[in-house]
Amino acid sequence: MTRLLLRRDRHGTIILLATVVILIGLAIVVVREARQAMRSPDEAILLFPGFTADELPRPGHGLVVTSLQSASEAQMDGIAVGDEVLAIDNHPVRSLEEAEQIMNQNKLAMLALHLLHNDSPRDVTLHDNGVRRHGT
Repeated sequence: MTRLLLRRDRHGTIILLATVVILIGLAIVVVREARQAMRSPDEAILLFPGFTADELPRPGHGLVVTSLQSASEAQMDGIAVGDEVLAIDNHPVRSLEEAEQIMNQNKLAMLALHLLHNDSPRDVTLHDNGVRRHGT
């Protein structure tokens, strides 16, 4: 393996950088998957009112709704398993960490979501008091 790391190309440049970049990329994937495996379903339930979400398979590309609580406002507003969460309170969201940060900053009793529902963009506002307002 050392020979592979130190092999020179036709210009005499050591081919080490590409190997290091590949190894770093693999390490990032392993860490991300380990973090997702350690995350309990209860954490996701606490994050969103009436539904759980997880990160899309492509890192950094947003969230996907994974389950809904029965008779929740989210379910009554037509949020469905498989919907993609594109933004929360007009902030693009690419990971659960970003979603948690945005929601921790939200001091209002409502949550504005921008979703991709059946390949169509859709805005939904969830209220703690049960009043539902949404637009397409």
